[in-house]
Amino acid sequence: MPIEALTYRVVAADDHSLIRAGIRSVLDSLHNFTLVAEASSWDEVFHLLQTQPVDILIADLSMPGPWGIETIKQLKEQFPNLKILVLSMHPEHLYAVRCLRAGASGYLNKEEDLDQLQQALQTIASNQPFLTPKVQQLLLNTSQTDEPHHNLSDREFEIFLQLAQGKTTGEIAESTQLSVKTISTYRRRILDKLGLQTNADIIKYARAHRLTAEL
Repeated sequence: MPIEALTYRVVAADDHSLIRAGIRSVLDSLHNFTLVAEASSWDEVFHLLQTQPVDILIADLSMPGPWGIETIKQLKEQFPNLKILVLSMHPEHLYAVRCLRAGASGYLNKEEDLDQLQQALQTIASNQPFLTPKVQQLLLNTSQTDEPHHNLSDREFEIFLQLAQGKTTGEIAESTQLSVKTISTYRRRILDKLGLQTNADIIKYARAHRLTAEL
């Protein structure tokens, strides 16, 4: 008597309905994956995971709510068996390595073809990390370099990128749900770790190292 194949329960989390529709269409083409719920914010993700069993979370890094990498860490602490595939508009060199180190099973840029999403799902379902050639190279390069920004914590790196965009401490405090005083403390740490003096120096550093991004 044949053994019935496992069916993996998936949550698609993205604040854009068109992206969720694309994920839904991919899952419909895979016989052993089923979409059990959708979410448009990190708060919704936490609620869903607390109310029903989920095997795989496909999540956009920049949804409303707590910042993505810190949230990945929280999710893995609360749901250690959950497999997380980050599907992001941000280029791999900004976030892929940090997401994987936080506990994600894979990182996929939204510009990739849909068949890459199919491959990613099948790979992480088999308990293997999904690494595109670009991400594999980034992992290798990161381990071989000692550039100062690699020593920033994930939270510091988030704030660094927003400072590099010219945002004020007040604007960053609002987007991260932290106090202005806390943001100022992080800013001082960032300047110290990078050996810089001013916000203008941060902007120059980010441009020189191709670390500018829209958040």
